[in-house]
Amino acid sequence: MINLNTFSTSITFLCLVILLFMTSHSFALEISPLTLELKSDSRPQYQQIFVRNPSNKTVPVEINLNKIVFNPASTGNSFSLLAVENDSELLVFPPALVLEPGEVKSVRVQWIGTHAVKQSVSYFVRFSQPSLSLPMSEENSQENTQSGVKVFVHFNAVVHLSANDLLADLAVVEGSIAFHEQEHKLVFDVKNNGQRYSYLKPYHLAVVNSDGSTTPLLNEAAFSQLGDIFFPPQMIKKVSIPYEKLWVQGTKLKINNSKRD
Repeated sequence: MINLNTFSTSITFLCLVILLFMTSHSFALEISPLTLELKSDSRPQYQQIFVRNPSNKTVPVEINLNKIVFNPASTGNSFSLLAVENDSELLVFPPALVLEPGEVKSVRVQWIGTHAVKQSVSYFVRFSQPSLSLPMSEENSQENTQSGVKVFVHFNAVVHLSANDLLADLAVVEGSIAFHEQEHKLVFDVKNNGQRYSYLKPYHLAVVNSDGSTTPLLNEAAFSQLGDIFFPPQMIKKVSIPYEKLWVQGTKLKINNSKRD
């Protein structure tokens, strides 16, 4: 299992780590966009990812597709990767590229299924450079050469496959609210009861008082500061927000989509 905060954060962090350990003999691919959506019931049923080689060396790149399988028992971001076979209804081609210095090529992601998906699915399109020069001592370099060990570096773009009639439905899980008085924060679980993925950003949060009235707590801009927390369908995530007031027992929280409500 892999445990990461968010997709955008994980991809950015991975690229930063690679850059920190690069030498003058290595490279970093430039991939755009890093996140894209594909609709299974509307045209065009394909998207393109552009890959650029900014180095001064010819770079071979292998490309494969992995389905992201989220752990429904987790309240975090636990998931595993499942390799997608060639006969899948979602295709990525070409399967490999050779990029000359400064060259840009496109990779096509296409849905060839004849039906609309009933629940959104997320994938990693993985770009792998099969031999990267990483900083190591002369002794370690000789050992790796003799053992035949190859170092792979992976760059991921995220593809969300969805359909037009699928909706997300985020709600605060009843009974999950915990007030941490000394730390001045509220911690609670949010579940996506819908069939489409969503981020927390387009939502706002309100306090539901004991008399049924509501008091705005966090708007869309405030939620944006928490980061793009990703919610796959039927997934529960733990959310922590600052709260300076005294929390009254029996008070509830309500979350609404600012674009629909």
